[in-house]
Amino acid sequence: MTERSSRCTQCLLLVLVVVLIGGCAPPVDPVERALDNYGTRIARLLEVEPFAVGDPQLRLPRLRELTLPITQRRINWVEFAELHQCDLGDLAGYRNSGLGRMQTPIERLRQDQALLVAGRRCLQTIPSAPDWLPELLEEKRRDLTRLSFNAVLAAEEMRDWLGPAPNRSTETAEATLNRLADQLGQDLETLDVAALLDDLALLRTQQPAGPAIGRWQTWADWLVPVAAALSSEATRVCRTRAATPRAKGLRNVFMKYYIGEVQPLLAEEVQVHRPWVEALNRLVRVMPVRSRAFDSWFAEAVSEGHETSAWMRLRSLGLDHAEAWLHLADTCNLSLMARPPR
Repeated sequence: MTERSSRCTQCLLLVLVVVLIGGCAPPVDPVERALDNYGTRIARLLEVEPFAVGDPQLRLPRLRELTLPITQRRINWVEFAELHQCDLGDLAGYRNSGLGRMQTPIERLRQDQALLVAGRRCLQTIPSAPDWLPELLEEKRRDLTRLSFNAVLAAEEMRDWLGPAPNRSTETAEATLNRLADQLGQDLETLDVAALLDDLALLRTQQPAGPAIGRWQTWADWLVPVAAALSSEATRVCRTRAATPRAKGLRNVFMKYYIGEVQPLLAEEVQVHRPWVEALNRLVRVMPVRSRAFDSWFAEAVSEGHETSAWMRLRSLGLDHAEAWLHLADTCNLSLMARPPR
């Protein structure tokens, strides 16, 4: 083999190794790449420390904190015997069995619906119905709101959808969430539990919310400190209120990386997620009773009623960022356009 052909072989092997290494590298998220390009160049031109981005911290509460307590009523043997004349003995017996104590919230919701129907029928048709039965039925009726919260917003399917599950579909969940809201806005005693189960199962096949919520935090982690640096360093960049070379370099970054990459991605982020965010907020509003832990997480993450939630901060990032750039432009007597307007 000649020296020339040996060198060519080595070059081909090197190219193959580079291709293989590149093929094994995990894909880079376009949002993270655009924000890194933008933030790194701003930090370099402003001569400030690189912007530090942490890991998303918003996590759903643990199941024990997330769920609402349900009344645990105990009956004695005399009361248990009285329930048999109302065809309620089997329901009560199952509830106190080993399997009954392991019921999921949605299974218990279905059973309490059946107990309410049978109990009211007993009061209407059996004169010797237990005098304590109306109190029991009212207790069960009140608990339906708590059970419905545990069965839907604290359900395993919902926790999986709201958690850091990987993206498994491009289908978003707004239609499913709106159907759940429609069902739970009706009389809970006649709620179609089978339809509820179908929609919860459907959530497992749809694009999860968790990764999006984490990415909203990434947006804020980059753009909030960048805007603060642009505002605080504007006077140092343009001490004489004239457009310095650094100011012009910043304008180039603004045009190429912010207007060209970051701003379109930010607008798309809001547009893509707005439908399911609105549907989830509607679902939460129809729930009259929610756990404190859920409300606290929701207020930080997705609530449209809290200006400091990750969602509302995402929506305000564009305007806040524009104000920082306008402050820099005013301080430096600089047009943010590539060419000054005529």
